[in-house]
Amino acid sequence: MDSKQIQLANDPVELVIWDVAGKSALAALNQTCLRGASGVIAVADGTREPTLRSAPHLLMQAKTLLQDPAAVMLVNKFDLIDRWEVPPAAVAESRTTMPASESNAVTGQGIDAASEDIAAQVAQ
Repeated sequence: MDSKQIQLANDPVELVIWDVAGKSALAALNQTCLRGASGVIAVADGTREPTLRSAPHLLMQAKTLLQDPAAVMLVNKFDLIDRWEVPPAAVAESRTTMPASESNAVTGQGIDAASEDIAAQVAQ
């Protein structure tokens, strides 16, 4: 678990970050970690195409547990794009249902933007 504070205009938004470590179903999680959550950032692994299919399913499950959560999806490992199994068209298709972008946890690319996006959605 980690936390991050995002400053939006005059209002800070505190993000509490839970890494579900590749779980494919929220039932496998201790669902108490979701209690009180207002949003979800799902992270797919660009080098493993099945994770792109799992991320929207996790978000749908979260929506059954949370009241209208904000949602953002990241497709991680942009530094390894030459080894991606996820085609660009699949990422583009994901953008039709939720904000989605590429990220790189090593360099931080896309992480701050996703954090700011989810914070803005939560603050609305």
